[in-house]
Amino acid sequence: RDLQIQVAPDHPCLRDYLGFLKILLTRQFDPMHGIAIESINSKPAVESPYVAPLAEMFGVSREPGVLKLRRRY
Repeated sequence: RDLQIQVAPDHPCLRDYLGFLKILLTRQFDPMHGIAIESINSKPAVESPYVAPLAEMFGVSREPGVLKLRRRY
């Protein structure tokens, strides 16, 4: 539920670093239906500057208190 990201939101390798999230949502066996993130770098995830890069990789929805990531088809 908590992410710690050590690079800027516009870092060219950010997508690679977040690849583990994509694997959790797209793996062949028992993929997760969604990932709820409450905080990014100890701040509320819904207000984070990382929302835009995450939205490029995943289906993103803002729900009460969490940022929900889903597989993008």
